[in-house]
Amino acid sequence: NHDVNIIKQAANLFGKQAIVATLPIKIIDDNLFVYNGGSNSFQPLSEDILNFIAEHADEAMIVDVMNEGIGESFNFKILDLVKFPKNQLIISGGIGPNVIKTASNKGIASCLIENRVLHHENYIKSEI
Repeated sequence: NHDVNIIKQAANLFGKQAIVATLPIKIIDDNLFVYNGGSNSFQPLSEDILNFIAEHADEAMIVDVMNEGIGESFNFKILDLVKFPKNQLIISGGIGPNVIKTASNKGIASCLIENRVLHHENYIKSEI
């Protein structure tokens, strides 16, 4: 697959530490599904996908697509279901101060504050 070769080449050229895998995830019936842009659909998050990420990326960004843009709502059940080292995870979707504190207590590498914050900043600027 052409996309796989690009990722392998980037990891070889820049180093694994420069690669972050982004996984838009949702839970369906207690199973994780990841968005596949090629098919424009969600597919089960397989061990093969996680093994590929572990081999070629240093961190994985988990995007809770069901809570993106909604403060204080990240679904931590995702982290219970995903089989990836917590200290190599970045979480996004539903991030707020309480979620950040919980993520820190769970040993998550980082939290990404989504576009909700940027939208609010732009809104304020337009009012001035």
